[in-house]
Order: sequence, then C-alpha cells, then structure tokens
Amino acid sequence: MLFIFSRLNNNPPCVRCELIDNSNGLYTCNGCRSSFCSNHIEDHSNELRNSFECIINEYNIVHDIFCNYKQNFNDSQWKIYEKKINDIKFEIDKKQEKLNYSEKDLDKWMKQLKKIKIQLTSPNSSINKFDHLLKSKGFQIYISLVLSILIGYCISLILIRNKSFSHTQFSDINGSIQLFENGHVAEHNGQDSHSSSFRINQIYSNNINHVQLLFEKFSSSKAFIGIIQSKNEQSTLHGWSIHNHRPGEDSIFQLLRKFYSFLFSSQLKSYEIQDINEGATIEIVIDCINSKIVLKNTQTNTHSELNIDQEEFRLPWQIYISLNHYGDRIHLQ
Repeated sequence: MLFIFSRLNNNPPCVRCELIDNSNGLYTCNGCRSSFCSNHIEDHSNELRNSFECIINEYNIVHDIFCNYKQNFNDSQWKIYEKKINDIKFEIDKKQEKLNYSEKDLDKWMKQLKKIKIQLTSPNSSINKFDHLLKSKGFQIYISLVLSILIGYCISLILIRNKSFSHTQFSDINGSIQLFENGHVAEHNGQDSHSSSFRINQIYSNNINHVQLLFEKFSSSKAFIGIIQSKNEQSTLHGWSIHNHRPGEDSIFQLLRKFYSFLFSSQLKSYEIQDINEGATIEIVIDCINSKIVLKNTQTNTHSELNIDQEEFRLPWQIYISLNHYGDRIHLQ
C-alpha cells in the first residue's frame, strides 16, 4: 500500500470528507489515485487489507479445487496449472511481506484466480466434478464469504443513508425563519406577507439526488421551492411557486394571486405554479446527470419537471425555499 504525502498549499479534496470544497487530501493512494485526509487514510488502508484477505481466500478456494481434481490431470496439465497457481502465490507473498500492494495488484490477482477457477470448473474440462466442488471445504468457505460480503454491504448502505440524513439539514436563513430538531424543521415566525428564505445544506454537483419535505403547516400565498447556484448569492432561481389551495376560493382570485406571486418574484428564471395542501409530502429530485429538477406530490400523485440549461445555470446547486406566512412549518424527512 503506497500513499503519497502532499504538502501543497492547494491540496486536492479528501474523497471521504462530508465538507464541501475541502482541501484535506494530504495523502494520495498510488493505486486508486484518490486523495484522503489524515482521518480517512487509515480507513482506506483497512479496506485494502480486507480486499487482500479476499484475495487470500480466493487463492485458497482455487488451490483446493485444483488439489481435489489432481488425479484427473495428466503430467503436462498438472505442471501448467501448478506453475500458474504457484506464480500467483509467489507474487502475493512477496507483496504481502513488504505491504507493497495496491488496487491494481488486487484486481490483477483476482482476475487471474477467477480465470483459473473457470478453467478448472468448465463443463468442457475433464476435471469438472461439480458434486465434489459442492462438498469441498473451499466452496463452503466461498459461500460463507459471499454471504458475509452481502450482509456487510447491506449494513453499510443503511449506515451511509442514516449518516447522510443526519448531516442533511436546513441552513442559510434569511429573514424570519426559526429552526428546530437539529435543523430538520423550519418555521416562519415573522409577519404575514414577509418572505423569508432558507436552504438545505447539501451541495449537488453530480448524480440523481432525492429530498423529501413534509408541509406540517402551510398557508403561504407566495412561497417558493427550487434550486439556486450554491456559489452565487445573486443567482437566479429555478423551481416552483407554491400556494396552498383553499377550498371555495374563486378561480379568478386564484389566478390573480398566482400572477401577483410571479410578478414580484424577480429572481425567477423558470418556474411553474404548484398547489400544495397542508400535510402534503413532496419529493424534490435534483438530477445533475440529465440537467433537470422534479417535484413529486405524494398526496396527489402528480409531478412536475423543469429542464435546466447548465450553460446559463452552472453546477453546483442547492435547494432554496421561501415562506411568507406566520406559522408555516416544513419538516425535512
């Protein structure tokens, strides 16, 4: 495992840090070429050691299969496979002794071992004894290893999701907004018709990202939810003008109210009008891959899409929300 220590003033970002635009990448892995901070370099080293253990297990499986079918080889076949397996073992032992292996070595060994295993267990091979393989100790170890990896992977996904949620919260308050429950609840506590805004602290620059919001209390006539450029305070907005549809409200008055909302939203670049009732849960999809944002209303089973021109509205983005009615309350799910 070879890591390069950097003392540059402008270090690359650590790929594991939650902070955005960090310059913590003091160490660069010579195998995967990723940079890590001093806190995460040990985690990466442990991952390499675990991967190396997988190589050892795979070697033992291949060696067991080879030995179980030894009687089926002629001399030339035996010497060919024996040399291949011994060469791999020699290289593994040499690298292990000096702790000088990388992801490239692990990938190479795994491919070589899998290729030999396929050749040994091929239906066209004279050494294929499937019933022997099922009963072999190596096969049982292999199944146990696969199950362990799958269970570990599922557990890691749950932990990553919980960790991600705990770090996602409302932030960047502008106006009469008060936060509760560790930043997961935002409430308008100012005068009616006084617009106040806040953001979600996550920065979106790649992948497809999902955020759910519960409108616990909602009476705003000129609310907004959408995206803003995270690094540009004067950025335009892309998103939806949100209103609470009030039963019995005259349709003409609704149109006038929506027109008023649009007229005084000078920052809006692209928008659509959406009616959302109190108690509704909406999902915001930030699709950085296809350059669009989506609003899904789970209460009405409807959705709306807005395409974003990344030439004019560059990444990264943040979710931006504004409310204008006292007591309006949104809960981050």
